[in-house]
Amino acid sequence: MNSLKANFLNETQKMFLKSKVAACFIIAALIPIGIALLIALLHNKSGILAVGSTGFPVFILGLFTSVLLPLFIFMWAADIFAGEVGEGTLKIMLVRPITRFNIYLSKIMALSFAIILLLAVILIASLISGLLLGGSGSQYLAGLNGGIKAHILAIVPMVSLAIAAAFVAQFFKSSSGALTSSILVYIIGRFLPIVIPMTSKVLLFSYTNWHVLWLGTALAPERLLYAFLIMLSSSIILFTAGFYLFDIKQL
Repeated sequence: MNSLKANFLNETQKMFLKSKVAACFIIAALIPIGIALLIALLHNKSGILAVGSTGFPVFILGLFTSVLLPLFIFMWAADIFAGEVGEGTLKIMLVRPITRFNIYLSKIMALSFAIILLLAVILIASLISGLLLGGSGSQYLAGLNGGIKAHILAIVPMVSLAIAAAFVAQFFKSSSGALTSSILVYIIGRFLPIVIPMTSKVLLFSYTNWHVLWLGTALAPERLLYAFLIMLSSSIILFTAGFYLFDIKQL
């Protein structure tokens, strides 16, 4: 347990020392501000308010979970798995008194921690930016409650994506190859249900906006449970398969 904790802290520190990760957090903080300014400008020019302060945090979250967050996750996973194999730093880590399982798990934990922090940054930035859109205090509080709930719920599908990206990264020895393949798999996973509609029920990529299912007026518990079980089972399978590939990998 001590080796797992120590390596988790080490992996987290390494991640946040990377300029790519810092850039992702800066982008995540700036985009809600930029979009809020554009919406406010449109409102002043035409009188049309595309999104109010109530729905702004959830609106921003939807943009991130569909495109940007998966891209960030794929990039991070590619760096800490395939990137370290290519650089030879992973081989050095195995000399330490720590099992491969703890190394793999600590990397997934570091990825998950970074995702949670990034979602917190997006939430704070969207709440602050929502002040630019006006509205009453009650509307802002409604947006605050809905935004917090949605961002917490978004942790589940985003961590599941991180586990899937870690699995894909095991097939490569360069971060660029792992990143490109993860993006390609994600694009195929998002567009396959258009060709074969029935696949939307079983593909992990169909639930990136899972938080939306919780925010409607008529909740369907069976649908929510089904989506959760798909993400959970996919994560277990992909984590197990990813660790197996990691465990037999020749470095």
